[in-house]
Amino acid sequence: MFLSKRLLFICLTIGVFVLTLSKCSDLKNQESRDIRGPEYADQTSCIRCHKDINTSFSETSHFHTSSPVTAELEGIPKTENTFAFNDSLKVVVEKRNNRTFQVAYYNNKEVEAHQFDIAFGSGEKARTFAYWEQNSLFQLPLTYYKTINKWTNSPGFPDNQISFKRAIISRCFECHSSFAKTQIVKTGSLSVSEEIVKGAVLYGIDCQRCHGPSAQHVIYHEQNPQEKSSKYMTRISQLSRQQKLDMCAVCHSGNDRLTQISTFTFSPGDTLSDYYFPQYTRSRKEPDVHGNQYGMLTASACFIKSDMDCSSCHNTHVTEKNNPALFSQRCMSCHNADSHPLAGELGKVALVKNCIDCHMPVKPSRLITFKVAGKTQKTPYELRSHQIAIYPEETKKILSYLKSR
Repeated sequence: MFLSKRLLFICLTIGVFVLTLSKCSDLKNQESRDIRGPEYADQTSCIRCHKDINTSFSETSHFHTSSPVTAELEGIPKTENTFAFNDSLKVVVEKRNNRTFQVAYYNNKEVEAHQFDIAFGSGEKARTFAYWEQNSLFQLPLTYYKTINKWTNSPGFPDNQISFKRAIISRCFECHSSFAKTQIVKTGSLSVSEEIVKGAVLYGIDCQRCHGPSAQHVIYHEQNPQEKSSKYMTRISQLSRQQKLDMCAVCHSGNDRLTQISTFTFSPGDTLSDYYFPQYTRSRKEPDVHGNQYGMLTASACFIKSDMDCSSCHNTHVTEKNNPALFSQRCMSCHNADSHPLAGELGKVALVKNCIDCHMPVKPSRLITFKVAGKTQKTPYELRSHQIAIYPEETKKILSYLKSR
């Protein structure tokens, strides 16, 4: 009897040990599939169980916020390919040996040329580009703006000279990719610099950037296909309101704070303030329409008087851009058109079809401007305001338009 119990104990111990080794082996196998580490699943594994979500998400701005540029420059319609700074200085977008280049000319003589290697931005409004120089990445001087179908001088670039040396650093990738491996190189006796490791970038925003590492989740459900309840993944629905907001604020709370920890390591449920150096002084400046949707939303009466978060209006798994009627219906989940002061004048149907243009109008950025060739004045980049409020001037415009129809 004693021997049989002892034998049973030994067998159970060996079984647990083998199972542990098996799981460790499975995790180790993931390491070669995802450059973020063994806790991350192979990117294609999500598709096996979430095919429909993957298909719809692959069409979103998040998914396309960065991408490698290969033979063809996709998403750019035919347009004037020359940007002239003045009579003697210009940049031309040219095809050479099946690649696209930006080429600088001075008095019609070529002085510098670099090919398109990476595109930043989904292209819904604009796309800017970069080129590799070993493990250094630099922004190209021309940016494409879809709204005017023109090449413009890239935001923040000098107006009277061509620059090919504006560095793109890992902080840029933290909001425009799922991961970018970096390395520190010595540039002098007392100085160092950061390099992006070419070939170690995960372009666009993938599932695990928002849902967290999922290797253990994938392994468990592949071994237990009958289990329908999600295991080893954070359930977004069970997070607190602030935790949900922090997930979006990782990239949508502006870029005016210094990180003390790379936000690539942020997972749902983390506290975002742990990733930034403390701010001991408060800026009274209103958040800019570009990049700080979180700051603008949290200043809104709708936000303050309710428990709404970003997902109250946005379904990030699908493309919902440029659909005011859809977003207006979400406004109606809290508001009643009957109580609107203009309900009698405009009619309830007109109100519920477009709350957005009055209460979340497209506004110019104070931070991002661009210059069109031949123009002396800079043009502001325009984006949808996320501060839900009453904008009297916008209301006048909408009223005038509706009454003229």
